[in-house]
Amino acid sequence: LKALVGMRAFLGLIAIAWLPVFGRLVQVYFTTRFPEARRVVPVDDKLFFDFMAMQLPWMLLMSAYAGAGLIANDMRTGGLLLYLSRPLTLGDYILGKVSILFASLSMVTLVPGLVLFLGARSLAPDVLGDASHLLLIPKIIGFALVMMLPTIGLVLVMSALARNPRFAGLGFFFVFVGTTVAQGIAWQATRSSYAGLISIQADLRRVGEAIFGIKPSRMTAQLPPELAFAVLAVAVVVSLYILKTRVRAVEIVK
Repeated sequence: LKALVGMRAFLGLIAIAWLPVFGRLVQVYFTTRFPEARRVVPVDDKLFFDFMAMQLPWMLLMSAYAGAGLIANDMRTGGLLLYLSRPLTLGDYILGKVSILFASLSMVTLVPGLVLFLGARSLAPDVLGDASHLLLIPKIIGFALVMMLPTIGLVLVMSALARNPRFAGLGFFFVFVGTTVAQGIAWQATRSSYAGLISIQADLRRVGEAIFGIKPSRMTAQLPPELAFAVLAVAVVVSLYILKTRVRAVEIVK
């Protein structure tokens, strides 16, 4: 983390990802000055869901930048042997890598989302000042975790399989973009909302819609959010299994 913070690109990515926060706060301030504007841009759960969903591209960029080389570089340089020769278990090693990515992704998803809520609550206390609106905090945290955990698992798997940060980053984006393209093709062929199960992004969005109580999009309107969540949970479990077997295999071979 110290090495990442010392990189201008890392800090620049965080700064750019925070720009939508200020844009949304300006929007909230505008609605407080002109209450009739709330009919067009209401300050409700959808505002926070849309913000979190729009942070997905920044989360993907941050994942590739901060995570593509976490395991690949250790395998390429032999650093993995150094780590595992110390009193560290395989679980410690994986947990350390997950923690780095969790902290990095939180800076472009979870933390901006909470800051947006607190800022909007202070700017529009008449709209968000009720105690019931505090439920937005666990909703933001829950959606952020749903977004981050499968993403962390996928980028670490790519890092372990590719052994090259560039190939790992490309493979990571290929999975996200490829599954979304596959969903579009399957939906055009079947017109079934279950085609969304193919796409990681569609599953993330469907679970987020359920968390915030937002009307689902047309392509996933009939997709049960529980099923989408199950797909993401399986992705996390499979990612951990691959990491466990892949890192351990390298350790034995070495």
